[in-house]
Amino acid sequence: MVISIEKLLDNVGNNSMLKSSHDESREIAKALLTLSDGVAFHLLINNSNNLKNKKFLSLIKSMMLAVLKR
Repeated sequence: MVISIEKLLDNVGNNSMLKSSHDESREIAKALLTLSDGVAFHLLINNSNNLKNKKFLSLIKSMMLAVLKR
């Protein structure tokens, strides 16, 4: 999965949509996958009511965007 995200990030980087080098793509891919896995486990453990919580989802979005803006 990391390789797929890495390839996507490289493609986006080649189109100048995201400023990251090829070397950074793997680390960014790992961070994004870790965040999404953590969110998935949180939702499983703490009920899916958080999907209706806009503050929670906004925080998750902000965290993922922060990784991409790095």
